[in-house]
Amino acid sequence: MDTALFPDNNSDRGRYLVLARKYRPRFFRDIVGQDVFAKIIQNAIRSSRVAHGFLLIGMRGIGKTTMARLIAKAINCEKLLDIASNTVEEQEIEPCAKCASCLAFEKDRHLDVIEIDAASNTGVDDMRQIIESCSYSPVCGKYKVYIIDEVHMLSKSAFNALLKTLEEPPHHVKFILATTEENKVPNTISSRCLKFHLRRIDVALLEKFIISVCEIEGIKIDSTAAREIAIKSEGSMRDALSILEQAILLSSNNYISDQTLYRMFGGVKSDDIMPLVASIFSKNAAEAISIVRKLYSTGADPRSILSELMTAIHALSVSLVTGSPELGDYIEQAREFGIANLARIWKLATNGPSELSSSLPSIALEMMVMRMAYIGHFPSPEAILKQLAGWEAKPPSTPAATPCARAQPDRSYELSGELSKKASELFGSDAIHAID
Repeated sequence: MDTALFPDNNSDRGRYLVLARKYRPRFFRDIVGQDVFAKIIQNAIRSSRVAHGFLLIGMRGIGKTTMARLIAKAINCEKLLDIASNTVEEQEIEPCAKCASCLAFEKDRHLDVIEIDAASNTGVDDMRQIIESCSYSPVCGKYKVYIIDEVHMLSKSAFNALLKTLEEPPHHVKFILATTEENKVPNTISSRCLKFHLRRIDVALLEKFIISVCEIEGIKIDSTAAREIAIKSEGSMRDALSILEQAILLSSNNYISDQTLYRMFGGVKSDDIMPLVASIFSKNAAEAISIVRKLYSTGADPRSILSELMTAIHALSVSLVTGSPELGDYIEQAREFGIANLARIWKLATNGPSELSSSLPSIALEMMVMRMAYIGHFPSPEAILKQLAGWEAKPPSTPAATPCARAQPDRSYELSGELSKKASELFGSDAIHAID
């Protein structure tokens, strides 16, 4: 990674910038994980086919606002205006960062780039101000760009006020809308824009970027720690850099290891969780509860324990289905436990987050692993069918083929005497008569 790609702006000298802001991309080539979108925008600028409205959709921290700012910067760059007018194919489509427009943008002083937070400007009056200002020409650039973040927060009347202007804005106006909740944006708005679904950033790309940032910052980091940060961030670059910043502050001698993250998250390792899985497979609820309490006493968060447990269940289930021997001895235990029981455990685990949201998450987790262990005591459907040996199937009787023959009920089953007696004790004779 080229350190020159990340600015030390005059406006930021003398004050600390968090990593998520310090390493915000200045050029399209710096964008991580959104190459397709960056290529589309570059080609649009090269061919002078920049749309009047964009809708950027995606989860938190993947670069929606960053991409919006880069579009605004690029379409006003004096160098790129010349390239677009001459349609030079081989020219690199990147803002020059040297012209008056780029310099004003990087110092957050560009008068023609207006960023609006829709969460705090939700009303129709706010939209009317934007509509009125659209009629004025740009001050220092070719385009006046309105970036509306979290656009789904606008009220219905605000959306309606924006419709006509968004559909036919003045030639010098561009709208870039960003949202994390596409379903809350009216179709009348989204249909007037070019829609782009930005993807979660791949774990491998995040891991590589984290290592590069650490090299620039003079921090040593284990590859296992970098990968753990990438996984914990769930595809969000901002989350990854925020976690990295915490790890740097916690680390000693500028060295981040997996132990650093272990202490920071209060989490558990896969090596710690596998004994819990083994106790569930062996149907030993007491041992499972003991392991949970031990992990909790060392500072592990119940949610982290549940997360690692779900990861282990998934890995074992996939290994059973695909025949992968990666998990060694646990595969044999999982095979004996049965894929059906693994599926039942997974179902319990998916309900876990709502149960752990109670005021006693550690107790809720103990109850959960107890139920998981007792699932192994329940017979499988195949075993139940074998035990119901008294359930005798008989071919259905065929009524006489007469014009007036009535349809006879299907009596293709009967309860054996012993089973009927037992069912009568449990459910009452009326239930048996209803069945039989």
